[in-house]
Amino acid sequence: MQGVTVQPTVLTIGGAALCTLVEAVEARTEGPVAPEAAADALLLRRPDAVLADLRGVSPSEALIDALAEVGGVVIVSRADLDEAGALAFPGGPRLLCDPEPTEIAGELALSLAALRGGVREEEDQAHAARLRRLSEEMARLARAISDISEEAPSRAPYVAAPAPPFRGSAPATPVQPAAIRAMIRARRQRDQVFGEGLFADPAWDMLLDLTAARMEGVRVSVSSLCIAAAVPSTTALRWIKLLADAELIVRDADPNDRRRVFVVLSPKGQEGMTACLAAAAKGGCLPM
Repeated sequence: MQGVTVQPTVLTIGGAALCTLVEAVEARTEGPVAPEAAADALLLRRPDAVLADLRGVSPSEALIDALAEVGGVVIVSRADLDEAGALAFPGGPRLLCDPEPTEIAGELALSLAALRGGVREEEDQAHAARLRRLSEEMARLARAISDISEEAPSRAPYVAAPAPPFRGSAPATPVQPAAIRAMIRARRQRDQVFGEGLFADPAWDMLLDLTAARMEGVRVSVSSLCIAAAVPSTTALRWIKLLADAELIVRDADPNDRRRVFVVLSPKGQEGMTACLAAAAKGGCLPM
């Protein structure tokens, strides 16, 4: 019937205060249910979305599996982040780390807006555009440094034209993990001088950390990658999803615990980082 709006149903998992937040975004509340009963409730009730507070809770594998199939918001603390790490990748709810109530309501509203209208949020569009610029910059840097290093001294300086996103291979000049770790330390020292946030670039920080970890044979957890991003954990979690959407990173499941995942560079991510760092090293410098 025209003119009738059907309210989406949100199942709340945790304290009763969550129901107030659901009402604030004009959705219909079911629950609350206790975390230990939530996996069955999700399967039986089939809500449109979920608002779950898992802070201080050790969720079961069944609950994490069920949450991965529904939209909405899941709240965790930094200490519990890895036990919900499987939700950090695209396809599931929005994962928030120790958020304020206003942030919870805002993220739930965005999730429900996407559910109602299938729209893509402006914030996600902005982040996606920044990822495209990162890919383009990696290609431009690799191309420009390679061209400059091969020029004869008598030639005029070459200014590279904007390049398309990275698609091909690059010189295989090795860059040692110690050099990458030095780049990361230099970025943190820069933050100490100029203040945190001014040069925030979580996508690049995470790609650098994953590149060094791959060379060192170290597995990187979701919480460790959030720390490497040098931004608030919830912001880092958004970037993990966006890097996964860009096919630069993938999840590596923990065979002993389905709730936990490790994060690794995808073949595309490895190729791009190798090209960027190798071309920079060939030109005698490394990007910070």
